[in-house]
Amino acid sequence: MRKIMLCMISLMLMATGCKEDSAFTYDLGLDTDRILIESIDEGEFILTVYSGTTWALSVTKGSDWLSASQDSGDGVGYIRFTYGASLQTGARIAEIEVKASTDRRMNVLVIQAGSEEKAADVELDDIL
Repeated sequence: MRKIMLCMISLMLMATGCKEDSAFTYDLGLDTDRILIESIDEGEFILTVYSGTTWALSVTKGSDWLSASQDSGDGVGYIRFTYGASLQTGARIAEIEVKASTDRRMNVLVIQAGSEEKAADVELDDIL
């Protein structure tokens, strides 16, 4: 009996949450807050921005080796980042900032391995 009641309540909640004219909006979300690149080779990755408003993106640290395919958008966006090969022995760090028109900000930390240091070995306490 208890299971049936829980199922019924769940179904009712799901049905009421599926209205087309929902007033729910979200201002900003990202699919990750950290990207570890364990290769020293050049490459690319995709960052997904979830937003119910316009947003702007910038590489605030590491822009000499990391670049974005776009710097702004409206709603959900898929931004392709490209990076060059690392010639450093230590890992290198970049930071991406995304800011919604509501002034909400989120950051993504990007760490690329060096020839003698893995990205996963970087002590985050030293850089945060």
